[in-house]
Amino acid sequence: MKTQQLDDVVRVLNDGVRGYHTAADEMSNSILATQMRNLAHSREQALNELMRVAVDETRMTPDEQTGSLTGALHRGWLKIKATVAGDEAVIEAAKTGEDEARSRLEALLAEDLEGEIEAAVRRALLDIESAVKQLDGMSS
Repeated sequence: MKTQQLDDVVRVLNDGVRGYHTAADEMSNSILATQMRNLAHSREQALNELMRVAVDETRMTPDEQTGSLTGALHRGWLKIKATVAGDEAVIEAAKTGEDEARSRLEALLAEDLEGEIEAAVRRALLDIESAVKQLDGMSS
């Protein structure tokens, strides 16, 4: 397994945590904001589990967990969309972020992963799929 790919997935999961917090802060509907905070918490749990089992495989420590530049740009775009287009646009932007996260995790799963790491990545992927379903429900 390539450490760089694992570090990338850690950044992507962290982007998800930060993105959901940003989304929650930008929502005008308090119920939707609470749902976004719940998604942030769920993603943080997935991130922490991966960090726990991959501590020897990643170059990142919990204190160094940072998001990516792409994630920061996406969060900025999310804020602009919220201002211009409202809650529905924030939900759609979150879905776009989840599509990117899904593809990164699927790419990592194509690698030869240790059992616990593979299981943690699969659980994180399930978290993403669950988040997408919840986001779909928010926009209905």
